[in-house]
Amino acid sequence: MEDVKTGVQEETGSTEAVKEETAGNESLLGQETTPSDVEDKSTKDLNNPLTDDVEDAQEEEKKTEEKNEINFDEITLPEGITIDEDFKPLSSELNLSQDQTQKLVDYKIKADKKAAEANQAQFNEVVENLQKETKEMLGANYNKEMSYAARVMNLLPKEDQNELKEVLNISGIGNHPKVVKMMIAAGKALSEDKFVDGNKTNTPMSTADVLFGDMNLKK
Repeated sequence: MEDVKTGVQEETGSTEAVKEETAGNESLLGQETTPSDVEDKSTKDLNNPLTDDVEDAQEEEKKTEEKNEINFDEITLPEGITIDEDFKPLSSELNLSQDQTQKLVDYKIKADKKAAEANQAQFNEVVENLQKETKEMLGANYNKEMSYAARVMNLLPKEDQNELKEVLNISGIGNHPKVVKMMIAAGKALSEDKFVDGNKTNTPMSTADVLFGDMNLKK
């Protein structure tokens, strides 16, 4: 019996020695800790990945429920300007206030106006260059040559003339040297009034013959 007791005591003593040798190598989680009722300030502000996403989602849901209602009838617009229907859901998605929406609309109108003015200035420059080139081509006979082009225009009824002139002015094509040259040539052909058939009799040329020549297919 004494031998047994001695064996137990030796084994116990050996375990204690191992504990003493490994005491300095314990893992952080292996150490004994004592719960404390005092909150540790060093971990108070740490993010909690298990709850932060839920809180963010709840906050976003709350913002969605509190979206601003915009009265587009009260948005001030210049005469002739309307709000694009695609802008309305966008302003709601961005959760803009009434005042923010008005400011954004004002900015868009101002930007569009500036862009339109720049395009118009560029167009005017192109037209002026075409006019200059055409006048240089016709030289001193400018007025006389342009009178031939006017004869072609006069073949149309007055209302059609006005519509055609509007198209030529808006597009700027009425100033192109090649177009002006074609109209002058057509006017001269009409003035000469010379289309000789097989019997060598003078027959007035049709407008289509003057303008398109061989491209006018005869049936």
